[in-house]
Amino acid sequence: MSMTAEPIDATDRYVGDRLSELRREMGLNLSELARTSAISIAELSAIEAGRGKVYSATLWRLCRALHADLDDVLPPRDLTVSGRA
Repeated sequence: MSMTAEPIDATDRYVGDRLSELRREMGLNLSELARTSAISIAELSAIEAGRGKVYSATLWRLCRALHADLDDVLPPRDLTVSGRA
């Protein structure tokens, strides 16, 4: 049984951008946030760059490490799939 990766979409890119913004606001580098969130630097880098999907357990750990709520990183409800309001 082979597993195929899901395609990256506008929501993934939005979440990655928000995580990067929050990390920088807290003065953390990739290594510090990755270690605190128990994920690899490569995975975090890919998520922030919009090249990787972020799944619920990982997102929850990242939000905890950033002292952020899920609402702080998820797109607003009125944001369309294309990434434009």
